[in-house]
Amino acid sequence: MMLSNNSVPPAIPKDIGELSIVSYANEMIINPPGVPVLILAEDDFFLHSGSALPGNVHILSTRAFLETLFELGHIPAAKALWETIQGQRPCVNTTHVDRQAGKINTDWQSAIDNEKTLRFETNRTPKINPPKKRIIRG
Repeated sequence: MMLSNNSVPPAIPKDIGELSIVSYANEMIINPPGVPVLILAEDDFFLHSGSALPGNVHILSTRAFLETLFELGHIPAAKALWETIQGQRPCVNTTHVDRQAGKINTDWQSAIDNEKTLRFETNRTPKINPPKKRIIRG
């Protein structure tokens, strides 16, 4: 319709992706403060501005995510991985942010399923549980 009228479509807002994520988090609030929502982000919109977010949102930067997984023993080469990311994206946000939701207690680390996640030892070799032995009786 706009093209047939020779009208120019409106410009897409700068933070449209971020605003859609905030909209999603807002929709998760059925009975305030709502279901916990974890946002893994690099954008300053999330990392440095908590006022635009509902009280059920936990903000986690990519760097904090990798460093915490390393500390918990789930990624042996987090530093090398972060250096690779920085090499590929020199403008990546280097801020370490792990900010709980404003109105509810949130903890993303406890959501990691240790039964399904390999852990590494201090020598950085993955700890793999041996397969369960099956006893076949004839």
